[in-house]
Amino acid sequence: MFAGDALFTSEILKKHNNLPFNVTIEEVFNTLRKLENIQVNRGVLGHSSIITKEQLSQVIRNYQDVIIENLNIIRKIISKAPITQEQVIAEVLSYRGVSDPSKGLFYLLKTTILAYLSYLEGLGEIESQIVNGKVKYKNREG
Repeated sequence: MFAGDALFTSEILKKHNNLPFNVTIEEVFNTLRKLENIQVNRGVLGHSSIITKEQLSQVIRNYQDVIIENLNIIRKIISKAPITQEQVIAEVLSYRGVSDPSKGLFYLLKTTILAYLSYLEGLGEIESQIVNGKVKYKNREG
């Protein structure tokens, strides 16, 4: 099986500050579920080597854990609501040890963080509104 950039080892995730580029978190979870159920002897991952079926299960669990951890980091940040999109991005980057990234890397990371925010909003956990030209987030009441 060739997974490409749909799945990364812990080493690759750490190299990227546990902020892998994702656009739609729900689809990442769907893909990981499909990969869990696929019957293979070996897999080839993006930026990595060939892994066994046993290693594949562990890599999937580790990747899910990183995504869940990122969601929890953002949940904690949003609890300081209302908070601007820029503040959320800055706090996530700071938490993950990313300081002064290049512009290109910043835009990739911003896209990923916005995907997490969109996912949480889609779950109904948070809500956003535009106030004076800035996107602000807060926990959904109720």
